[in-house]
Amino acid sequence: MEKIGLNTIEPTFQVSPYEKFKTEWESFITDGNRAFSAGALNTAESCYSEASKTARYLLDQGYVNKASISMLLVGYHNSADLYIRKNDPETALDRLSTALRTLFNFPEECIDCEQKRDALEWGTIRAKRQLCLFLKSHPTMQQQQLDFLTSQCLKTDHH
Repeated sequence: MEKIGLNTIEPTFQVSPYEKFKTEWESFITDGNRAFSAGALNTAESCYSEASKTARYLLDQGYVNKASISMLLVGYHNSADLYIRKNDPETALDRLSTALRTLFNFPEECIDCEQKRDALEWGTIRAKRQLCLFLKSHPTMQQQQLDFLTSQCLKTDHH
């Protein structure tokens, strides 16, 4: 029998699909943050949009966990911060609302275990908190938007 030495074995490392998209997300956020800091807001928004899409893709592929949900929330939150800097609170509100709606309306058939349900609940609570903080700091928003969003903030479960 032939002996196999270390120099005859080529290691093959496969990156999981989750890790691949997580790395892409991290790159989008890093690039977006750099652009935001440099004042290149259109570039930053493009990066944050891609980050949010990447996180949504992971969720749609069944990676419903706190890490993927955090990725989604960070993408939308950074985008909201960008629109606040642009003095566009309506679009900032839309970004935060979209994050909450994404989690709140997640298809029930995709939630096949308690861990996923808990992760969605965890993310929904955080998204509601972000919205509530936004509303407290932007009291000039239209009353009907405030009423709708306040009712969302007061709900205790995501379905």
